Amino acid sequence: MDTLPTVLLNEIWNMYWYDIYKITVIDEIKQLNKMLNKINTFMINHFYKNTSELYDKQISYYLKYYNEELRKIRDNKGYYLLCQFNNPKINYCFNKSLHSHSRVNNNYQFIAIYSIMFGIPCMRYQYWYRFEELQ
Repeated sequence: MDTLPTVLLNEIWNMYWYDIYKITVIDEIKQLNKMLNKINTFMINHFYKNTSELYDKQISYYLKYYNEELRKIRDNKGYYLLCQFNNPKINYCFNKSLHSHSRVNNNYQFIAIYSIMFGIPCMRYQYWYRFEELQ
């Protein structure tokens, strides 16, 4: 490396650090946004339009999975701060006082609050009741 000209070395190092920045920062942000979009799309297509308790039980696996993804977002400080600025409504999902008084199973607590915050406003009590029935 010492035999290369300084201009070329600087260009190589700039490309190297840009690639590391892209991999560690930008790709992580894209991954977070993709996961939030997947959760939103799933809830729109499968939960909000649904009124059947049987179908709720059939999709419970996916609800647990997305609940776990929201839990991972809460536990990751970088994701949590990014969500505070980009999507302020999602902060209610992580409010500990809402979880302590609920009868919703721990496997569905984050996704239940998410459904209330992003779903149809006049249906929020119905959504909450549906999650209380899931066990």
